[in-house]
Amino acid sequence: MMVTIGQGLLMELSHEVHNIKSHFERLPSEKFDFKPDPKSMPLGILSAHAVESLGWLPQMVGQDVFNFDPTTYVPPHAEDVQELLALTEENLSTAERELQAISDETLMENWKMMIGDEVVVEMPKAVVVRSFCISHLIHHRGQLTVYMRLLGIPVPPTYGPTADEPAFN
Repeated sequence: MMVTIGQGLLMELSHEVHNIKSHFERLPSEKFDFKPDPKSMPLGILSAHAVESLGWLPQMVGQDVFNFDPTTYVPPHAEDVQELLALTEENLSTAERELQAISDETLMENWKMMIGDEVVVEMPKAVVVRSFCISHLIHHRGQLTVYMRLLGIPVPPTYGPTADEPAFN
């Protein structure tokens, strides 16, 4: 059976989303305003941002150039865990539709992210999906585990046991 690049990326993305959802399910909604320091994002915004880029996938693979305007960017926000999980499912569904339908040829085409006239990122669309979606989610899940630890929330296994759960069930 031949697997396309998009299908391979989707398998990895689905695995990572499953993992982060197990983290989200443990978050207390009443702590969504928690920030470990003034420079940090609040817990609710960090969590929503971790899965935000999944919803950007149509622009990443459907366009050759994305012009990002930081002056109009509004970070996503979830009021509670249920809203966060709904956002995650909605964005994953968007990503699944795109990755199931896209050709390998399209994923190898170049993509640019610009801010005004400045090219900030330029790479093949497959690399954009891997870095901006999958690695981005993993990066912010790592930050989320620090927040969880500071709040005394047990950190679930991701790739193996944690100090809170030393063995898989």
